[in-house]
Amino acid sequence: MNNLTRNGTVFLFWMICFGSQAESQTTETARFVTVIQSQVAQLRQRSKTLPKEFVTAVAIMNGVQARLSSINYAILKRQGKPTPNTTEECLALRAGICGNHIAAFLAVADQLGLRARPVEFYIAGPSPAKNSSHICVEVYYNQRWHLFDVTWGTYFVL
Repeated sequence: MNNLTRNGTVFLFWMICFGSQAESQTTETARFVTVIQSQVAQLRQRSKTLPKEFVTAVAIMNGVQARLSSINYAILKRQGKPTPNTTEECLALRAGICGNHIAAFLAVADQLGLRARPVEFYIAGPSPAKNSSHICVEVYYNQRWHLFDVTWGTYFVL
């Protein structure tokens, strides 16, 4: 295969995978997706017996954990500075909490063709002021949904 064909193939692969979304995707997010794609490829080479969706979900989860720090988010909040609202802002500031983790996970999962959905939990406290919440994702493979807690780096075998 000559360089022109190889480069054309790479471009065609890029357009098939990312389509018109690539044009509107922001720089930090696009770079992050590229890093995760590389990690997925490496992991899939080493773990051929595991479902590709599982390997992809774990790679995304690990990437999000490595990039979006809950402590950085808390520091920003404590200092009275604006906290990130979008995935792009979270990636740029390297800060985020569970909702940000899930938004980043879902953005990458969408780009990689991984079927995933958010799952929110509400914990009722003794009073409304003591209520709390958390959000995770479910990833579909092997004919069922599997729960991944991106913030805590955990997946559940049910």
